[in-house]
Amino acid sequence: MSKKISIKVTEAQPLPCPYCNGFYGYQYSDLFRMSYTSVHNSDGTYSGVEYSDGVSLNKSKTAYCVNCGTKLPFTLIREGEEQVE
Repeated sequence: MSKKISIKVTEAQPLPCPYCNGFYGYQYSDLFRMSYTSVHNSDGTYSGVEYSDGVSLNKSKTAYCVNCGTKLPFTLIREGEEQVE
């Protein structure tokens, strides 16, 4: 039985995709709760929108191939606040 590989977010993809055999990068989705307020002028015209700070409900540890969407054979270590640009 092989040991499961885990990487921190922002580290390089350690294994190729089992479906397309590529190193195209990985993606993940987090579940957030947030709200927005749509602002309209007194005449009804749209003026803008304001977003609340999001509250993280679930940080995903599952990585998927950017190219084909297949689940990749490693997990993500999600500690603290990641700097994602």
